[in-house]
Amino acid sequence: MKFFKYILLFFGILFFNGCSNNTNNIQQMNLLASSLNNSVKDGEKLAKILLFIVKHYQLIWKDGYAICRILEACCEILTDDDSVNDLSILLFKLSFDKDPKKENDRKDLAMTGLNSVRGVAAESSIILFNNLLENDIEPPELLFYLLKRFSRDSVKGVRSSILRRLAYTLYKKPELGWQLFEDIFRDSENTLWRYSHSCFYYQYYENFDKVKPYLERLIQESPNEAGEIWANIFSLAYLSNYVSEDELFFNLENINSEKAWEGAIHVFIANIDKKENNQPCESALLRAISIKMLSKDRIRQIEFLFGDHK
Repeated sequence: MKFFKYILLFFGILFFNGCSNNTNNIQQMNLLASSLNNSVKDGEKLAKILLFIVKHYQLIWKDGYAICRILEACCEILTDDDSVNDLSILLFKLSFDKDPKKENDRKDLAMTGLNSVRGVAAESSIILFNNLLENDIEPPELLFYLLKRFSRDSVKGVRSSILRRLAYTLYKKPELGWQLFEDIFRDSENTLWRYSHSCFYYQYYENFDKVKPYLERLIQESPNEAGEIWANIFSLAYLSNYVSEDELFFNLENINSEKAWEGAIHVFIANIDKKENNQPCESALLRAISIKMLSKDRIRQIEFLFGDHK
C-alpha cells in the first residue's frame, strides 16, 4: 500500500532531526504507531493520520519534498470537506517553495516537475481536484485558485505537472479546464506543447472549434517538438469531417516536418480497417505517397495495406 512508504518516511524524518531522543516525541510516535497498526485496512483513516502529522508536526517541514509526497498520497484518497480544506492550505504553502534548478528546454520538463517541491505540489493539487470531480463533489474555490496559481508558474516543469493531468479536468469541467489550459500557454511556448496531446485527443471530437486555434499555435511555435501531435489530431479531425483533405495536405506540405508526416500517416494506417474511415484513409495515403518521399519500410507497409484491402 502506497501509504506505508510515507509512514516510514515520517518516522525517518523525525529520527534524523533528532526527535527520537525526546521522551515526549517517543511516546507520541508509539501512540501514532499503535493507531496506524489499527488503521492499515482503512486507507482513509491512514491518510487522515498522515495529514494530521503534516499539519501539526512543524519540524518535519524541514524536508519539503517529503511533505509534498505525503500530501500527494493524501490527495489520492481524501475527499471530505475538512481534509480538502487542509490539503488546499498546505499545498498553497508549498506553492511558495524555491524554484527548481534552472531548466534546460532540451531535458524532460516532466522530470523537473516530479523532482521539485512545487512540481509535486502542483500535481497533487490537480489529483485532488480530479478526485473530487470523479466522486461528483464540487471542488472548493480555493483549490481552483491554487490550480490557476500553478498554471501560471514561472517554471515550465511545474506547469507541465498540471498539463499532464488536465484532460480529465477538461472532460468534467470544460470551462474551468480551458481556463487552466489558457494560463499554461499564456505565452509563446516550445517544449510544453509536447504534453498537450491527451487534452486535444479527448476534446477534438466534441470541441474542435476550441481545439483548432491551439493546434495552429502549436505548429507555429513548436513544429519540431510537437509536429507529430498536430498531425495526429488534425488527421483525426479530417477523418471526423472537421477539415478537408485539401486543408490537411496544404498544412502538411507547408509545415514539411518529418514528424508531422509520420504522425498523419500513422493515423491513416491505424484507422484504415474501420469501415467509415476506409475510403478517406486510402485517399490520404495515396496522396501522401505521391507527394512525400517515404521510407522503404513505410511504403512496404502501405502497399501491404492496399493489397489487404483489395
